[in-house]
Amino acid sequence: MDKEVYQDEANSWVAPLPFRVLRQLLPNNHKLALTRLNSLQRSLNRKPEMKEQFIAFMGKIFENDHAEPAPPQEEGTECWYLPTFGVYHPQKPGQIRVVFDSSVQQCCISLNNVLITGPDLNSSLVGVLMRFRKELVAITTDIQQMFHCFLVRQDHKDYRRFLWFRDNDITKDITEYRMKVHVFGNSPSPAVAIYGLRRAAQEGAQEHGADTQQFIERHLYIDDGLLSLPTATEAIDLLRRTQVLLAESNIHLHKIASNSAAVMDAFSPEEHAKGIKDMDLGGENTPIQCSLGLHWEIATDTFTFRVSASEKPFTRRGVLSTVNSLFDPLGLVAPVTIQGRALLREFTTDTCDWDTPLQEEKLQEWEVWRNSLQELQQLHIPRRYTSNSLSNAKCTELCVFSDASTKAIAAVAYLKAIDEHGKSDVGFVLGKAKLAPLSDPTIPRLELCAAVLAVEMAELILEELDLKPDAVHFYCDSKVVLGYIYNETKRFYVYVQNRVQRIHQSTRPGQWHYVATEHNPADHASRSVPASLLAESTWLTGPAFLYKPPEEHPGEQSSFELVNPELDVEIRPQPKDKLTECKGWHHCKKTRTPDELSQAKNLIIRSVQTEAFPVELAAQNKNRDIPKSSSLIKLSPVVDEDIIRISGRLKHAELDSGEKNPIILPRQSHVSTLLVRHYHNQVKHQGRHFTEGAIRAAGLWVVSGKRLIGSILHSCVTCRKLRCKMEEQKMADLPPERLSTSPFTYVGLDVFGPWNVTALRTRGGHVHSKRWAVMFTCMSTRTVHIEVVESMDTSSAINALRRFFAIRGPAKQLRSDCGTNFIGASKELGLKRESQDATVQRYLSEQGCTWEFNPPHSSHMGGAWERMIGVARRILDSMLLQETLHLSHEVLCTFMAEVTAIINARPLVPVSTDPDSPLILTPAMLLTQKVGAPPTPPGDFTDKDLLRSQWRRVQSLASKFWSRWKTEYLPTLQSRRKWNETRRNLQKGLNSVRGTASGTRVTNRASEPPIFTATPWRLTDGGPRCARQPQARSRAEKSSAEACWNSIDLHLPNP
Repeated sequence: MDKEVYQDEANSWVAPLPFRVLRQLLPNNHKLALTRLNSLQRSLNRKPEMKEQFIAFMGKIFENDHAEPAPPQEEGTECWYLPTFGVYHPQKPGQIRVVFDSSVQQCCISLNNVLITGPDLNSSLVGVLMRFRKELVAITTDIQQMFHCFLVRQDHKDYRRFLWFRDNDITKDITEYRMKVHVFGNSPSPAVAIYGLRRAAQEGAQEHGADTQQFIERHLYIDDGLLSLPTATEAIDLLRRTQVLLAESNIHLHKIASNSAAVMDAFSPEEHAKGIKDMDLGGENTPIQCSLGLHWEIATDTFTFRVSASEKPFTRRGVLSTVNSLFDPLGLVAPVTIQGRALLREFTTDTCDWDTPLQEEKLQEWEVWRNSLQELQQLHIPRRYTSNSLSNAKCTELCVFSDASTKAIAAVAYLKAIDEHGKSDVGFVLGKAKLAPLSDPTIPRLELCAAVLAVEMAELILEELDLKPDAVHFYCDSKVVLGYIYNETKRFYVYVQNRVQRIHQSTRPGQWHYVATEHNPADHASRSVPASLLAESTWLTGPAFLYKPPEEHPGEQSSFELVNPELDVEIRPQPKDKLTECKGWHHCKKTRTPDELSQAKNLIIRSVQTEAFPVELAAQNKNRDIPKSSSLIKLSPVVDEDIIRISGRLKHAELDSGEKNPIILPRQSHVSTLLVRHYHNQVKHQGRHFTEGAIRAAGLWVVSGKRLIGSILHSCVTCRKLRCKMEEQKMADLPPERLSTSPFTYVGLDVFGPWNVTALRTRGGHVHSKRWAVMFTCMSTRTVHIEVVESMDTSSAINALRRFFAIRGPAKQLRSDCGTNFIGASKELGLKRESQDATVQRYLSEQGCTWEFNPPHSSHMGGAWERMIGVARRILDSMLLQETLHLSHEVLCTFMAEVTAIINARPLVPVSTDPDSPLILTPAMLLTQKVGAPPTPPGDFTDKDLLRSQWRRVQSLASKFWSRWKTEYLPTLQSRRKWNETRRNLQKGLNSVRGTASGTRVTNRASEPPIFTATPWRLTDGGPRCARQPQARSRAEKSSAEACWNSIDLHLPNP
């Protein structure tokens, strides 16, 4: 685009239509455009007012030379006709805009289909509005017919043809015209116009000032400009310089409106916005300027709202239309609109149609809220953040509040400016409210989501406001969330941990403060407020303490502790050692001694036993026997230093006192769970007996400990990785290539070897080299063909394929595995998982052949050739034992031919003991005919043909082979000898843990194994047999036999 956009001789910017590189040719849609024009003509004749406005708009197009008569279309060239129609803006009923319909389709294709929309180059709407509120003098302006300011390249004008009436007279004949400019209705027109506008600003910035470029790039939203400056002089100067800059490119900046009389007097009335040419800023009835959806009352310099009085039907569509009709990008009335969105969700929970009337019992509640919107018209919200200019403030602070309820989460931001006298002024900046999820999360989680929303909103404000405040403060009325943010030691579950980490990315814990609910303005949006009470709330003004010095702010704290960490379900259980340190010496900063840690341990155990065994402790303290119903009755418990121990039968054993009298712990205690996990880690994740032995050796006895240890081992992620059962699927149906009746049509191949061969030198001596063999296996007849290759490069591979195709005929498909032996060969061949080497691929395509790869480490998918390679190796071993001399290339080729003959002579079915049975069915029956093996010709051949022509004899034998192959061999493949049960399919989230070729399941790496996504593997049952890792640089694949499920049911809350 940079090279194709240029200025013509008149300094107007010329831009092409950005066509897609690969696109369809546009058909001739002249007939469609003519039909649309005739329909438009009938419509205009029925609406005289619209007809007059439409003709006036088209007249301006011809008057401004934006259209021209179209020359005759050359035969064979491409063109497109744009039908036209008119639209009205809801807030500008008397002003029509003609749209050139580029989305109309002819033969299922339109002009917009073949054009690139382009990037979104618009400035942020919220950013433009926030910057508009910064300073005292505010200005709005507009670019006249922005799209028409940019010309279309000459060779693209024929895509802008349209039909209209000659001389702009609807009663005259129809003539072809074409637009010379970019039009409203083209999908790339906004991107083209904004790009051209910024190019003009960039080239004119050096002469007219960098602030003109900043004005165009940061304060324009499409063609609407909003700007605020400290003084009227600065505003007039910037506007005039920007007008001159744009005028040099034939772009007109007009429709100027300002709250400063000096700015309005500096420009001619023709350049003023419509309706305020004779405006008196001191009068009572001053017009309201509507810019970017906001209504700005210029005289009072406030924002107001206009609510439509039209009633819409009480349907899903009508309710949605009413809720969204209140445009509020800054969230000024978010406490009111959130109630409408909550009602919309409540009314449409069931699957009702868009135009079906909703339940009558809910109509009254809806009408109360809808009628209350009229109260918003009484609101007058100051445009400026503060009464004085922000540039004169001595100190500025951004204060963001967050809150949540079961209905919604909300955040609101205020800008606090402190002048040189210490007086504080606070202004509303931005507010947001979102409905709470229907999954019914806990209040702390909702409060945490609101805190994240506050952080994101603060980032947006700091990025868009072009103001760096001296401080940024966050306020929250949830001490639980503040405890999460200030915490540095506890570990949380995923949901909380992710959001706390997001908060820590952009803020420091010291920036977060507690505020009581009654002083939190975000509470209004989280619970909603009626429109009549919004002006009386603190939502728009901020809490009263913001106007006071910091020392008078309520409830300031320097840090926050976790609230009930033992009962908080969001906190992960701590290891045993950390627990004793925390319980015993939370406020101690010196090194812990063994005695101190032992005291902390005893304190924890006493607490647990007191809670779990109150009856037993009371009985022991009163020197009574414990009840017979007690779970400790068989352990003969005694109390030693207020700790219950076992006094069993090992009193005289030579054991430590802790092993003879271990401490009793209940199974349901969280401390018992931590201890079991601790000693399970100590024995390096061995089995139940090792863990239980370590616990007993430590002097502990957990009641029903085997059950607790079993449940913990079952949920241990490391144990799952070490001992998980790999996935398997039910054996699939035979693929079509296994059932083909033509030999070597579908071929599986593999490379095996190498062998050292010896060759004689010319002048004596020997030279040693290596040879490999490529085995080709017919997928249907199990026939094999072996070729010897001298190297693993591309040339040897192609030569082996050429020899195979020359002898056995061309194949439709080659299939091989991705085992370690073939991966090495494929690298030498230049083959990749996705595509082969260009030379090999070219040769295969010439032969009409494709090459398929099995997933890595999936030898069971290539059993057809893997089994034959094993047979070939065993035959070769016996032959090589008899070869006492050096193995030469010629001898190796001879051996391979003999191996091929032996393998092809093997029976395909069990050998019958019946002496009258036919010959044994072998692959050689088909290959050792006197003639070659061309495709089977049409016809039916019987035993009579054995006595006729020789070629019929050969064909009859071949037919007998295929007949016996179908009746004797194929039925042997019917049963599934293993993998007989249907298993669960692989799904997204599968974790492959086997990472080495040696078969070990856990790789020697600290990172977690990659997550793979299930993929069906070209089988008739559609079941996924492999998984892919889409995030990998080269798309990695794993077989289902090397994958296990990563998800473990820990009975934890879902993130």
